[in-house]
Amino acid sequence: MFDKIIVAVDGSERSKEALQYARALAEAFHSELTVLTVVIDMRNLYFIDAAYAIEYNHTQENYSQYGQRILNEMLKDFSTFEETLHRVVRFGDPASEIIRYVEENPCDLLVMGSKGLTGLGKLMLGSVSNKVLHHVKNPVFIVK
Repeated sequence: MFDKIIVAVDGSERSKEALQYARALAEAFHSELTVLTVVIDMRNLYFIDAAYAIEYNHTQENYSQYGQRILNEMLKDFSTFEETLHRVVRFGDPASEIIRYVEENPCDLLVMGSKGLTGLGKLMLGSVSNKVLHHVKNPVFIVK
């Protein structure tokens, strides 16, 4: 039923719950599981100036390391997971990158939490899960 499942995570408690649902489904259906995290590229936000980005060392390499740390933390209990597992780090606006990734990598189900790490993101960008839900053509399972 579900050959390929993608789960979007950001390190929040809700995304940890979404990951557990995705894992249970992947194990039950022997599905390929992709765990995707999107790191917001602070350099491209209009209210962050170049001096701030340089001072706080906002580089692609640092974002990559941060994304890998999120995935390592989220997947620390996956040593017994026997299905195919992919780890993906993307950079940019979380909703846009999740939508783009799902379009580029068709799946049978996208799983994500209803709320992310910060309320600030909701204020600035709108709800990530709401935007994704209304733009992807795939079935979406949102963990509340």
